[in-house]
Amino acid sequence: MKKIITFLTLINFPVLFAQVSITANLPTQMVANSKFTTEVKIVKGELSNFAKYQIDVPLGYVITPIDIKGGNFTFENQRAKLVWVSLPADDFFSISYQIEVNSSAADTGILAQKFYYLENNEKKEVETKPVTVTIGSIQISTINGTSAQPN
Repeated sequence: MKKIITFLTLINFPVLFAQVSITANLPTQMVANSKFTTEVKIVKGELSNFAKYQIDVPLGYVITPIDIKGGNFTFENQRAKLVWVSLPADDFFSISYQIEVNSSAADTGILAQKFYYLENNEKKEVETKPVTVTIGSIQISTINGTSAQPN
């Protein structure tokens, strides 16, 4: 019986002490007039209250939601926001959206992500390292996995 309890404790141990983090598969190269589907994994542990994910994109980029797990999506002033009054119940979940680059986009641009949440009535944030995207004339499928944990 002790072995079973120890085993169950070890399986759940990482979840009990999981830090809030976000990881995304953002492109480092795209072609003008193309689209790319991005998936963002959010590890939130026991958090269940208000939270917001946002990504800032350069002029010429458009973000369209695909799977937003019940959040409220807006895109204005080159910022996509996804807001939850109550986060999904799972300790981690994934969202997805499409990044479209039109012909007016500059040759390079920066994608910057943040995740805001409340913990013990205190506002906290997780920010990833910004990703530089280069716009080319041929399709190159290089992916940059970015992740972050609280500062």
